[in-house]
Amino acid sequence: MKIVFARLSMFACGVAACARSFDGGTTVAPDAGEGLFGDASVSCTPGTTSVSGIVRTAASSNPDPVYNAVVYAPKGPIEAFPEGLSCDRCGVIPPSKAWASTATGPDGTFTLKNVPFGHDVPLVVQVGRWRREIVVPEVKECADTPLPPELTRLPRKQSEGNIPRMAVATAYIDPIECVLRKMGIDTTEFSVPSGAGRVHLYPTPGELGAEGATLGPGTEPASSLYEDLEKLKHYDLVMLPCESRELPKSEAAIANLTEYANLGGRVFATHYSYVWLDRTAPFSTTALWQHHDPMNEPMPDPVMATVDRSFPKGAALADWLVGVGVSPTAGVLQIHQPRHDVDGVVDGGAQSWITTDAPASVQHLTFNTPVGSEPAAACGRVLYSNFHVVENANRPSGSLFPAECERGALSAQERVLEFMLLDLASCVQDDRLPPVR
Repeated sequence: MKIVFARLSMFACGVAACARSFDGGTTVAPDAGEGLFGDASVSCTPGTTSVSGIVRTAASSNPDPVYNAVVYAPKGPIEAFPEGLSCDRCGVIPPSKAWASTATGPDGTFTLKNVPFGHDVPLVVQVGRWRREIVVPEVKECADTPLPPELTRLPRKQSEGNIPRMAVATAYIDPIECVLRKMGIDTTEFSVPSGAGRVHLYPTPGELGAEGATLGPGTEPASSLYEDLEKLKHYDLVMLPCESRELPKSEAAIANLTEYANLGGRVFATHYSYVWLDRTAPFSTTALWQHHDPMNEPMPDPVMATVDRSFPKGAALADWLVGVGVSPTAGVLQIHQPRHDVDGVVDGGAQSWITTDAPASVQHLTFNTPVGSEPAAACGRVLYSNFHVVENANRPSGSLFPAECERGALSAQERVLEFMLLDLASCVQDDRLPPVR
């Protein structure tokens, strides 16, 4: 096999100047340097020119590997993400856009083969609308160039790359904003809705004055978010944690959230936030909703749970949990503060990820939207978690962010949410199929 490359400079190579042709096992990159490197080329027989590394979260300490992150060598300037919602369906990056592309495994590792060699070679690391453009100082021809971990992590702030625009309806029970912070999103990226940050906080009223965290003046209530479809459409991802008790929502608010998801939005809900999902079609048709009062019918705490490994992403989650030290055995994990609100999923509706046997319950499920559409027409995605974020039970009500957040790395249970949130934010595909590589 003969593989021929020309030297590439990110500053000299635009989309029009760079092309790649595929002829069997031969990859040819014509003179892209416009005289910078002349006709310098090399024949790798055998072997290839590659870069390798591990994609990790942005956490400054103990960052976790990122599964199913896309890594590619672009041929020209990167297109900006469109403003607002769009259907982000998974697909292979076409040869007109990239010299080569691949995706990470459960351990976050990747090897990107048949890349250009030379100095200042551009690469892109991406998970949904998390995206970081990096430059490799030197890629050696006909060899593998290992990349340092700091180079291939996700961005912490907008000056480092793209971060999805997220709305968090902050809650006293489930401080999901703290999980995002522990994942490495810089504190400066959390702001009031009118601010420039990528994570906007909307406090919920909770029960008996147990309000979610605020950012002080200018912080709008959660109702101002979900009662306004145009405001919802401003966000890539909306998080609706448990509000301490069942607080039914208006028909208009539920219709807004449904339309938001159908247009490509991503929704995360926990425990009592089943009120968004369980009583109105089409979301109610995806699972067998059966509510058990946690006070009168408590589940064992902790409870041993099982990861469904019958589909590719479920198998990857099981392996990932072993790799980060959450599970001693693939497919088994311990859950604290479980709740019982889902007996099972409907065939053709939701995908079950985590279940318990005694009693039989579903602790994590997802479904693509619009519900009932063909996989190729899916646009958005919903994640429901039936266990709480276990963090700082003694935090004060209505804290000024980030006072409600504990210091330190993610707990074992928060790591489960980390994996699922990154999957939620990623491109949409049929979960029964392996991820597109």
